[in-house]
Amino acid sequence: MAIVPYAGTDTRGLVGMHADAQEWNARTLLADNVAAAPIGPGQPVARFAGNDKVGRAWATGAAVGVARWTVSVDTTTGFKEGDPIAVQDQGTMWVAAGAACTAGGAAYYNPTTDRWGNTGAGFVAVPGVMFDTNATAGQLVRLRIAIPATAAV
Repeated sequence: MAIVPYAGTDTRGLVGMHADAQEWNARTLLADNVAAAPIGPGQPVARFAGNDKVGRAWATGAAVGVARWTVSVDTTTGFKEGDPIAVQDQGTMWVAAGAACTAGGAAYYNPTTDRWGNTGAGFVAVPGVMFDTNATAGQLVRLRIAIPATAAV
């Protein structure tokens, strides 16, 4: 799993940034296991080894949200061990597309390429997350995040 910085020319936002001013919710949790699996903005995260810790090993459990962008995170190396991470579980966010993305369709994440898409080899479903806009590989795409409270606790 890697952090692959977005190098596109789309100026609508940054990966992991709010997409608009709609209502949203994020909780502060702590980065864990970042040496083995770095965490960067726009990546789904799950609980990891503790009640206030999250990691990218989210395939082993339901995603509790998507890591938000902040000015203090290096978008190449990601959050440091123990860093507070704003984990968004409601609202809209910009992320990087790695394949076709269809508005209204379920969102899938590829932890190897660090990109989102409709589905395909290497992509894993992220329940409670769907695309809010259309996009093709290499573009920014807006996610609509609505992680159920039962998964986010």
